[in-house]
Amino acid sequence: MAESVDQFADIRRRHVLATFLFSLGSSMVSIVTAYIVYQQSGSVAVSGLIMVCSSLPAVLLPAPATAIARRWGGPKDYVYSRLAIGVVGFIPVVLSMTGRITTVNLLLWFLLSGILYALSGPATSLIRAMIAAPGQVPEFNGAVAKATAAGTVIGLIAGGAVFAVLGSTLVFAIGAVVSIAEGLLVVHLLALAPHTVGPRERFREALGVARTNPSVRAICVFTAWCFLIGGYSVTLPAVAALIGTSPLVLSVLQTAAVVGGILVGWAVRAAHTRIPWGAVHRLCYITVAVGVGVLAWVAANAAGAGLRPELLLVLATVAIIPVGFALTMDTTILGSLIQIASQSGSRNAVLSGYAMLPALFAPMGQELIGLASDRFSVGTALAAVAVVVGISVVVGAVSGGHLTLRRDLNALSEAEGPPAAAVSLPRSGGNSHEGSLPVGALAGP
Repeated sequence: MAESVDQFADIRRRHVLATFLFSLGSSMVSIVTAYIVYQQSGSVAVSGLIMVCSSLPAVLLPAPATAIARRWGGPKDYVYSRLAIGVVGFIPVVLSMTGRITTVNLLLWFLLSGILYALSGPATSLIRAMIAAPGQVPEFNGAVAKATAAGTVIGLIAGGAVFAVLGSTLVFAIGAVVSIAEGLLVVHLLALAPHTVGPRERFREALGVARTNPSVRAICVFTAWCFLIGGYSVTLPAVAALIGTSPLVLSVLQTAAVVGGILVGWAVRAAHTRIPWGAVHRLCYITVAVGVGVLAWVAANAAGAGLRPELLLVLATVAIIPVGFALTMDTTILGSLIQIASQSGSRNAVLSGYAMLPALFAPMGQELIGLASDRFSVGTALAAVAVVVGISVVVGAVSGGHLTLRRDLNALSEAEGPPAAAVSLPRSGGNSHEGSLPVGALAGP
């Protein structure tokens, strides 16, 4: 009997390449937008509005997005939305060329792009579930995660360099072109995967599960807390400005915030069956408290301690890397746990609701920390974050929700396979439609 032909093999390779290119281009754009907005406004809270404009549509438009995905199907939704986003991506190119690149114009562009991403929200997960080889979902997710991490790190470094030497126009042009390329690279999916309209799904079922299932409720609460804490990244443009004036300083700090996530896949495999995930969860919060505390010291002493900018940059980088690692590690194990906890019923609704947590709580965290930075100082705001996280470790040791979560995490430690590695947490100044949950969190069987 002849072996069946894998019709999606080439598409998988193209999608991994498209993911790398998108991550590279969007990371380059994130450096430019974060730098420009902070330099023009001088406000950390205004810098946080980038994430608000990018993420708010995803919170407000889940019903239309679900209806579009149901009627169009993943391939059509994905390809057409990426082409539209690429066309819209040329707006800042024109603004930059004509000297009209202001904070207000950039925020409006992020809002428009966010609407397009929100309306095509389910598309990425749908096509990944469709094109993954049978029995090879973890391997495919791993390849996508590596492409995302590699593109992000390279883009953050290259973005600052290109911006410093050649200006913003070229960076915005690259961002627009890679979005178009992202759709064109998998355009053959339109012919390979014909779509039929599926049954209606009720999103509100997720709320009922959260009310009646304490495990789902605890996972969602602590995941939301992770993204609130991750809002510390909104201060990075301000910290970079305290250290030096070059966009390359911000590139280094932004890279430090995500490079730790590259090590998460290795760390998850190393810890699995050796260290209970409940203990890993607590260690992640302790690491965040210490790292953010050191970053707060750097911000508070950047102006008057008499330290060289190079030393301050090294100290800030060394503080940020473990914070990014710890937050990504925690969202990895929580994301894997929600897949298990959601098996009891309304799985699609629960996972769709869980995917909305970054869009809701990441901008909320950025705005809260940004407002505190503007009202007091960057150092004070970061110190407050470190103290609150430290207190949460102590309080969480006896809280009911934390005890429930610890029980579930320790049960996950006994599972046959380790959790799938997650992509990095959101950064200030960027727009990533890939989200911040484990890759493939919505692409399970």
